[in-house]
Amino acid sequence: MSTKIEFMDRSQKANIKIKMVKGNIEGVNRMILQFFPETISDGNSTNWDSKQIPGGSHPLQMWQSGGGRTISFAITLFRESLGSVNNALLPQPSDTNAFDYKDSGADTIKKVDNYNIDIDRALGWLRALTYPKYSDTSVEPPPQVRVIFPETMNLMKFLSRVGKVNNVITGIVKDAQIEYQKFFMDGTPKKASLTVTIEESCQDETGIHFTGRI
Repeated sequence: MSTKIEFMDRSQKANIKIKMVKGNIEGVNRMILQFFPETISDGNSTNWDSKQIPGGSHPLQMWQSGGGRTISFAITLFRESLGSVNNALLPQPSDTNAFDYKDSGADTIKKVDNYNIDIDRALGWLRALTYPKYSDTSVEPPPQVRVIFPETMNLMKFLSRVGKVNNVITGIVKDAQIEYQKFFMDGTPKKASLTVTIEESCQDETGIHFTGRI
């Protein structure tokens, strides 16, 4: 069964951005998704201990801690031809505060040619978010990222957290699975999908902030 891909005009439709909280990979620190995901999974778990009571019909349940929140979705990448690629769709060096979840007009995507991107470069940047950085004297862990959803999505409804932004999740890339789906005759990727899982963090550049209900 074939699935129709709807090419998005970014001037009219929503998008999602993935941005490194701090630092960059060869000058690149953010990426706008080419297409909005068909589905987004949002899960949360809690940790409870059970204490057995002699003669009791049930154990007593004692809450210990939150188990964490994860968000996952598939990132679809498509290249229409082997001609020149549209670099505006790819990560660009930030010209704003790296800790700010907002970005400037440099992220504006023009409709023309926005179906023709360098898939290898886009996948390479996303994959690199799961790796540490080594030097002669230290090891830098994989970076934290912010996933910036449309302002119409309230991901913090009924929740309370210092400095919360309703459409932004800060976390680490827990898992990234790539599937190459179509190729040009010379082997260049034509279509690919990367399923990414983001595990929310309670710490960021401002400190440690736990999430609770209102």
